[in-house]
Amino acid sequence: MNRISHWIDGKVLEGTSGRSGVVWNPATGEQASSVDLASAGPPTCRVAPR
Repeated sequence: MNRISHWIDGKVLEGTSGRSGVVWNPATGEQASSVDLASAGPPTCRVAPR
């Protein structure tokens, strides 16, 4: 199963919340991937404005 993690500051970071969501393939109705969900805690990195 393909796992989709976070992309932060040019690096792939796994989620730390322990939660994930399902990504469905709309053509087949089957699970295609799972995506890491972020936690609600304070951010450990910053996202620069455009």
